[in-house]
Formats: sequence, structure tokens, C-alpha cells
Amino acid sequence: GRGPVLGPMVYACAFCPASKSNALRAMGIDDSKVLKLEQRESLYAKIESVDYIHHLHDAISASEISAKMLMPQRRSLNQLAFASAIGLIQAARKINPRVSAVYVDTVGSPEAYAAAIRAAEPGLAEVVVEKKADAKYPIVGAASIVAKVVRDRTLINWEFEKEGTSRTVGSGYPGDAVTTSWMRENVNKTFGFPSIVRFSWAPAKKMLKENGDPVAWENDSDDENSAAAQGNFRIGEFFAGSGMKASAGMRSKHLEFASDF
Repeated sequence: GRGPVLGPMVYACAFCPASKSNALRAMGIDDSKVLKLEQRESLYAKIESVDYIHHLHDAISASEISAKMLMPQRRSLNQLAFASAIGLIQAARKINPRVSAVYVDTVGSPEAYAAAIRAAEPGLAEVVVEKKADAKYPIVGAASIVAKVVRDRTLINWEFEKEGTSRTVGSGYPGDAVTTSWMRENVNKTFGFPSIVRFSWAPAKKMLKENGDPVAWENDSDDENSAAAQGNFRIGEFFAGSGMKASAGMRSKHLEFASDF
């Protein structure tokens, strides 16, 4: 779920004895993207029913994705993906220390991804990172099914903050007319979108720009050209003896607050 504008990005891992690879193939495990919803649900039930496959998932919420992508020390989607995948591998190895080979569907450079995994888990005997690994390796296909089913169920069962919000959200992808129509109907001019929306995505930004109320940020500094007014200051500059350059009005205001400590 890297591309959708709605809902979480879900990463998953599955692990089992290497000797069970053929059993996974016989089960019909495949890349979740080529399976219909009913097929994914059926295969997920099969995965749950056998005792030799274990799985974990990490659902990164739309709010967390957008907040981390928009903060000053921005974290890219690839960085979030790396951290999630490595965290899942480490969690799997804590559950079963015999996990020694890892197969991963790549995000970005396969070489960089593999190097990051080896650095985090140097005890692994084998690290395979490839494009379309979910179609090549049944265990990766199993993980992709888990991730997709968890994401689908999250969208279906989403608890909206506002009562009466339409649940007809479509696939969650920005190219889906049902999804974009739902977004237009549910954008608030002042507060933006419900928390299911990845507000850092370009389609969401564009819709907010077109439909949201304009915001003017008030500046209470006496000197609009001062470092404080432009946000180029250190907090220590507001205290005596620090060679502050903020305006007198700004200085006295913050010293008043400091005296409350």
C-alpha cells in the first residue's frame, strides 16, 4: 500500500521452514496484486490454518506517514519502508532464532536494501532482495497476502471521527474516481481531511489548496526583518547574557514566560 492516498501502509513478513516452500506453492500462494479480494481472503485463511507458517505485520498509519514526510528532518517513504522491514525481520528472529534466510521484495535499490538488512542483522546466512520477489518466492507472496488483507480490512472497518461519513471510499488509490469523489465530499475547509487520508500526498495537497480556507500567520514581532521574526533564532537568544538580537517586544514577552519556571 505505498501508492494509496487513503489508509495505512502495511508491511508484513511470513516465515516457515525452508522445506515447506513447495507446500506454499501447492496452496496457491502468489503475489497479492494478481489475486482478487476473495482469493486473498481464502489464502489468508489457509495461512492461518497451518501451524508451520507464522506472520507479523506493521501498519503505518496515514497520519504517521504524512507527519514524518513533512517534518523538518523529513523521512521518505523508502526510509519508512526500510525501518519497517528491518523491524519485522528482527521481530521474526526473536520469535524464532532459526530464521537464517531472508527474501525481500525491493523498495528502491536492491543492493542498498540488502546492505541495510545485513548491517542490522549480520547473523543472517542469506539475504535476497529482488524486484517482484512476491511473485518469485512463495514465502514473500504469503507476506504480501497478509499485508494486503490487513490493509483491505482496515479500510473496510475504518472508524471515522465524524458520524455518518460515507464508507464508499473506493480502492484508496488517487486514480480511482470513487476515492477522489469521496475526498472532495469529505474535505473540511478549515480542518482538512479525516485521519484516513495521507495529507502529504500530492492529490490531497491539491484538493486542500483548491477547497480549503486560506490561512494567514500572524507575526507579533516589532521588527519583521529580525531573525526572530523570520524564525532564524535560537531559544537561548531570548535570555539575558546571550547576546540576543530579537526585538524588545519579543524579548520581554519571552522573559515574562521564563519567569514562571
